Amino acid sequence: DKTVTWSSDNTSVISVDQNGNIKAVGLGEANITVKTANGKTATAKVISDVKSITLSVENQTISKYGTIKSTTITANIDSNGYNVPNSLITWSAPDTTGYTSAASMSIDGKTASLTARDVWGVTSSIPVTVKINNKEAKTTIYVEPKLSVSNTNRSSGVTCNESNGKMLCTFKGEKNFYLQSNIDVSWEYNVSSPVIAGIEGKDVRNLKLSVQYVAQNGLNIKAHSKAGQVKEIVLTPTV
Repeated sequence: DKTVTWSSDNTSVISVDQNGNIKAVGLGEANITVKTANGKTATAKVISDVKSITLSVENQTISKYGTIKSTTITANIDSNGYNVPNSLITWSAPDTTGYTSAASMSIDGKTASLTARDVWGVTSSIPVTVKINNKEAKTTIYVEPKLSVSNTNRSSGVTCNESNGKMLCTFKGEKNFYLQSNIDVSWEYNVSSPVIAGIEGKDVRNLKLSVQYVAQNGLNIKAHSKAGQVKEIVLTPTV
């Protein structure tokens, strides 16, 4: 007798008819078994997967010290029209556990939220992965330390002191004024200010200006980080 019978151990995900035709009816996995009349069996695992996963990231960079302290990541799932139970969605971020982790993470189904913690020295990067069966999507969240700006040419005759979170600097005559940030920033200042004799260089970490004395004129500079930190530098020429 060559009669065989087919069965699925998870018919809410995979169905099979008595001709062995397999059909996905949901997401997940099932064991499909074929059994002969004399009792012999063979089993194969079948996975019904989503079509694709993409991620929407609210904020790529966060900081405990900025206005952007947290971010939400949302998984956009093309599931071929099937319901996606939360039990199939797995989030992982190896740098979000433990006392010294750069951020904490909470998970709610298709979304994961990261909140910045203290970071020392340099910006930390946190790889985040969401996985459903064999499909996955990845992104990286960056956590900034506290923004710090320094005058890198102290011997040039520019004197700087901290007061109420601002960097107050004074100089006489014509000087080179070099600023350096510990993290990536954008520099905001009036490029038409008469105090600026020339711009020697500028990038995401450095600002190099030639400055000169102009009566009753000063220069305000702001360094803005991606996570909303701001450092204000006030440059005042003196006689």
